[in-house]
Formats: sequence, C-alpha cells, structure tokens
Amino acid sequence: MALDKPIYRVLQRNREFIKEVQGLSSFEEMMDLNKDKWHLSKYKPISDRFDPKWFAPAKLDAEKNKGSYTTAPFGSAAYREYWTEQLRRCRDGYTVHGYFCPGDLYNFLNFYVLPVVVTVNGRKDRVLAHPHFWEAHYCFAHYIEWCKALEKDAVCVKPRGVGWSEYVANMGCNMYNSVANSVTMFCASKEQYLIKDGILNKAWRNLDWVNENTQKGFKRLRQNINSKFHKRASLLDRERVESGWRSEIIGQVIDSPDKLRGTRTNYLVFEELGSFRMSKKTVMTAKALTEIGGEKFGTLIGFGTGGDESSGGEALEGLMDMYYKPSVFNMLPIRHKFTQDGSIVETGFFFPVYLCMQKYMDSHGVTDIELAYNHYKVHRDNFESEGAVEELRNLKAEYPFWAEEAFLKSGTNIFDSIKIANQMIRLKQDKTMPKPKRGELQWVYAKGTRKITGVEFIENINGRVVVLEEPERDPNGKLFKNLYIGGIDGIDMGANNSLVGADGSKFCAVVKKKYLSAEKTGNLYVAYYLDRPGDERDAFEISLKLAIWYNCKFNVERTKKEVISYFRDKGMLQYMAKQPSIWSGGVDASKIPNIYGSPAHEKVVIHYNNKIKEYVCDFSELIFFEEILKQLGEYSIEMKRKFDMIAAMGMCEMLDEEYDASGLVAKSTQKATNNMRLFGYYYDTDGYKQFGALPERESFETQYTKLGYEAPKDLDSFAEVPPLNFVDPCETNTIGTTAPKLLFELSF
Repeated sequence: MALDKPIYRVLQRNREFIKEVQGLSSFEEMMDLNKDKWHLSKYKPISDRFDPKWFAPAKLDAEKNKGSYTTAPFGSAAYREYWTEQLRRCRDGYTVHGYFCPGDLYNFLNFYVLPVVVTVNGRKDRVLAHPHFWEAHYCFAHYIEWCKALEKDAVCVKPRGVGWSEYVANMGCNMYNSVANSVTMFCASKEQYLIKDGILNKAWRNLDWVNENTQKGFKRLRQNINSKFHKRASLLDRERVESGWRSEIIGQVIDSPDKLRGTRTNYLVFEELGSFRMSKKTVMTAKALTEIGGEKFGTLIGFGTGGDESSGGEALEGLMDMYYKPSVFNMLPIRHKFTQDGSIVETGFFFPVYLCMQKYMDSHGVTDIELAYNHYKVHRDNFESEGAVEELRNLKAEYPFWAEEAFLKSGTNIFDSIKIANQMIRLKQDKTMPKPKRGELQWVYAKGTRKITGVEFIENINGRVVVLEEPERDPNGKLFKNLYIGGIDGIDMGANNSLVGADGSKFCAVVKKKYLSAEKTGNLYVAYYLDRPGDERDAFEISLKLAIWYNCKFNVERTKKEVISYFRDKGMLQYMAKQPSIWSGGVDASKIPNIYGSPAHEKVVIHYNNKIKEYVCDFSELIFFEEILKQLGEYSIEMKRKFDMIAAMGMCEMLDEEYDASGLVAKSTQKATNNMRLFGYYYDTDGYKQFGALPERESFETQYTKLGYEAPKDLDSFAEVPPLNFVDPCETNTIGTTAPKLLFELSF
C-alpha cells in the first residue's frame, strides 16, 4: 500500500537518511550527477509540485469512461484526432507542466497492463491493471532517451522481483504499436526467459489486451505471422499479398553468437544478459543489427538480475564487464553513488532494491528509503546472526544494495563473506581503526653520489603505494630478517605495449608482516601496490623498492618471468623467493639453482585459495585495506584472473607456509657481537691502570672541546691548533702540570 505522505516529506526524509548511512544514495542524487545530459531528453527532477497523474491522462479517461478511452463515435473526426494524438505521444513523448514523459513511459502508464496485487473483501488477489508511476521507470526512460540521442547502447543491472521485464516488454509493445515497419527483437539464453512467464509472453499478453481494449485505436491485426516467437502487424488480401502496419516483434533463443540472426532492429533486447555464455561476443555480433552502413538507428539494451548464475561465472563476467566498462562496448555510462564507500563511479545503469519497493512508495512513486532499507536489513541481519553464509550471499546478490553485491554469485567464492562484510563495515564506522596512507617510494642516495643507500616513503594522496605500517626496526634501528614476506602477481607488458591497454590485468605486490612478539602487530598485510603502468619496468622497480624497504622476499608466479629477470639484472635476486618445497617434491628449492617463484598450474591456485581462506577465517579483523576486502568479497574461482590482488595474496600465503615449515623466524640483522663490550687493561681518568670492560673512546673532537679548543677540521689544519703535549703510553702514565695531556687516537 502506497504511503500517504506529501512528496516533499519523503524526499526530505530520504536526503537526511542517506547522509546518516554510508553507501546509500537516491535517484535524485544520481540524476543530479548527470546534469550535463538533462538537455538531451528535457529531463526535470521530481519535486513536491510534481503529480504523476499528469503522465497518465489516457488512463484517467478510461477510468472515467468505464473502460473507454474516448466517448467519440468510432471513425468520427474527434475519434481520429484522439487516437492520432495518443499515437504521437507514445512515439514522441509528452510534455505537461514543464515535465517531459518519454514515449515508452507514456505507453507504459496508459496502454500497458500487468498483474497487480489488489485487496477484494479482505482477500489479496492479482488482476491485470495499469501500473503505478515509479521514479525508477522515469529515470530509466530518460536514460534510454540519452542513449538514443548520443547513439549509444544501454546496460542495466537490477534487483530481482521489481517487474523490470514488464517495463522492457512494454518498450517492445510501444515500438510495435507506434512505429510502422519497426522491429523489436527479444533475445534470451533459454526459452523459459522468453515464454512461460518470460518477457515475450508478457509482450504478447499486452498486444492482445490493446487489440481488445483501445476501441480499435491501437488494434494491429496479425494475419501473416502470428507464432509464439514472431508476430507481425499486417493484413492479407485474397491473393495473400501482405500490407498494413508491418511492425514486428521477434523472440530468439541464443546459446551461441552464431545463432544470432534477423533483420535490422529498432530495439534489440537481451533478457537476463548475465546468463549468456560468450555474452560479450554475442553483444558485439548483435550490434550489426542496429546500424546500416555505419548509421546507427537502433538501440541495444542488455539487462540482468543480481544473483543469476544459471550458466556459471563465465557468463556473468560479460555483464560485469559491460556494466563496469560500458564505454568499451559503446554503452552509455552514468554517474552515481550506489557504492559501498559512497564514492562516485561511472558505470551502466544500476538501481538498488531499496529504491523500488512499492510497499513503501508514496503516491508519487518515490520510495521511503529508510523504511525499505530497514526492511531488507532485518532479513540480512537474521541470516548473519544464524551464520547462514550461503543464504545471506544469495539474498545480497538478488536484492543488492550495491552493484558489487549483484555480482556476488558470479562464480565460486570460498572466502567467508560474512567476516569480510563485517570487517568492511567496521572500517567504515569505527574511527579508531588504522588508516592506510598513500604515497610513493623513493630511492635514498649517499650525499653527492648516485649510490643507493635505502628507500623512503613520501606520503601523497595520489600515490600508487598504500601503506598501513612502515618497516619495524630493532632497538638499534636495524631491519629485521624474515619478519616481512611478499607476493607478486606480475605482468609481462605495461599498458603502452599491450593490445588491451590499461584495461588488462594489473601488477600487484603485497607485503605481509609475520609474528614478532606479543607486544607487536603481526599476521597482517601492511602494504600493497596495484597498478598497470605504461611501462612494466615501473611496476618492477616499485616492487623492488618494497622488497628493500621491508627487507622481504617476494614469491611470484613463475610464468611472469619479466619481473624475475628485472631483479636478476639489478643484482637483487636475494629479494626473490625460491620455489616453495611443496612444489619441488619435498626437495629444498633453495639448494636447486635458478628456480624462483611458484608454478602456475591449477593445483597451485586451489592450494593458495585454501591458504587465503584460512587466513580470512583466522585474521579477517586484521585486514585494514578496503581494496583487499573488496576483492575477497567479489572473488570468483571461475574468473580468478580478474583478481590480481588475490593472486598476489596467494603467492604470499604460500611463502608464509614455507617459512613456517622451514622454521624461519624474525630476527634482528644486527650482529650479536656488536653489542658486546671489549675487556682488558685501561687507564681511568685519574691515570690509574684498571681491568674490565674497556671504556668507549672519545673522538678527538670531543677531547679538544673539553680542553676549550676548537678541533681541527682535517689533517692539514691540525698543526694550526694550539700545541698539546701528546703522551706516549710507553713512556709515562702521569699528567704534567704545564699543559693538559691526553691519551687518544685519531679517528681519521
């Protein structure tokens, strides 16, 4: 039941609530971020003065006239004028009180029916009726208008159960009824997505309803083609010569790109795009159906439901790529803040489930976000408290708050999603949590030379290296040995040398701190570098700086030979780990020359995934990098090559396992003898011979200062300093009275 509240109250409540809960946003915010496109469709934001009834005058006519859209006699001038105007509005759109209603939305509100829940005599039932106005449909309709104006295609990721296929079926019906000779094609990977309760049957239902209920105003006979997969509006004469409107709707089941066929189309719709195998190739092949000779006249629309896994992670990968990188596929990106951290992104069209819950909509089609959000939050909390990991994952994927959740079921993820999600929430809400810093690593040179003496971290908010803790040092300021370990998922070519450019796999290096003592932090990742630079050597150099800065070895996938070669060329192979013994038949790989890194076969991936799973289970509360948590939460075994950071963590965890098996523990690089005091005979300050720990020798500068003289700067100026009577220890042990005498040695 719609909320009986003035729209300005709901809008204001929504504005206040999304400020309180990080990661929530609204259609109002989304459209405001895309003001540069408003002029393309004469878009105007919904305000307190807006009335959805303005967009449904024909529906109101039918209600007033008890089912008849017009009372004008059939065939009269008034009749023709009425239906000509309705046809124009469905085709071109309708402007009223300064608001523009796109044609597809006008048809949806006035000439489309769908099952709606009504209460009759206290009993709820479903009947065919005109849909209510939704803010979601209003924004999506304008998004499609932007796509047409810019000659772009559209991609949409949506929650389950929001009736989206009804709206898209309506788009095909509107094209069929209002544009002569038009073609709409609905494509699906399985027949059930088209017929039964599929999008094609929804379109057929409405075509029949329009033929029966529009007083012949929109009636389109189908005398030539009228099958369950293809309908054409046309007439046949006695000689079976076809004529008439000739618009058509076609349904195709496509389980391979080679099966895509048909004539040029005005609307080419992919239902449940996340279930198509080879979806990217299928879509790219299909684009030829929406243009002629380079002139684009049709619009391709791909939409998918969160949680679809009917054909595995490989299929959903295509929808993910199109959603996150729409420009690559000539699809129109849109800016929004439907992200867990509240950041602005530019992706395909997405709307969260809390914006499309009719139970909490007001009469203007705007959802009360707080009520809808809390409704789903209760269900999530119940699953979480019961430890129902898989059920919670399914709920999030099918009814997502963020697009990341919609892709949770893109494949097999063995990591504990609840612990990962809880830690992500703690990072956002707990202000006492450690905050990583961004910056760059720079070489430190000896003064006046190009000799490298170390590495330093320079903080920079745009830096490529993210650091939680700088290297731990012992009381003498020395680095520890075996305290830090690292993992690398490498690349062999940078963006400038690769066909895929910056969109390819990224180079990732992670550094993990092992256990030192109960008083120190341990078992946590302290730094990472994730980037695909133009020149791959930039990535190799940064990883070398990390290795030197933390005094750690890196385990790398052995197929990525270029990074190993780089370390070898720089004479720094001591920072590259040998192959773990688990992959060398139990033989200590350190005794076998030239075997660096780990192999890349499937068993390795399975093994390191299990090691990461154990780490997440035991130490999830020690993960303070949002990027790591994000990749852990979205990870899919089927699409493992897209998760560079997980691969780097896997290399690191295997090296951790090797260190533990070998008994390697953290220790200071300071030699033990450096802290020992020499024993022997010496003379104290009173000139008496003593035995014991030899006192530390004072520099000659200190001794000159004690006497009130300025110490010589170098050997050449030594003679210019007031003369002293140096004491030869072989001749005397007494101090004269004419001048102070010192027993020291020069430290030049």
